[in-house]
Amino acid sequence: MRNWQLIAERLERDGPLISTCEAAKLIPNHRGRRNHASSHALNRWITAGKGGVFLDGIKAGRGWATTKQAVLRFLVACSEAEAGKQQMITPEELHDRERRMREAKARLRAAGVKC
Repeated sequence: MRNWQLIAERLERDGPLISTCEAAKLIPNHRGRRNHASSHALNRWITAGKGGVFLDGIKAGRGWATTKQAVLRFLVACSEAEAGKQQMITPEELHDRERRMREAKARLRAAGVKC
């Protein structure tokens, strides 16, 4: 679950809010007829993320709003994730991975292996 209060505070520090329609024009699109991303894509990146990376945004009236700085942070995080510099995993996957590590260590200790 995303911490919307924390996101709102971060956006407030960033500067003025802009609509996702305005923000979409900041991102070039290399597919389709438009020369920029769609506002629907930005709404999806706020609510569902892209490859484990979320765009900071907040509901403003009937639509979503973000900041130029939030768009830049999102693009950098997506670039890092795609380049393999940062492995994006969900909190559930992290919890499951940690649980399996604890269980493996317990089995090793039971077998007399120090770890």
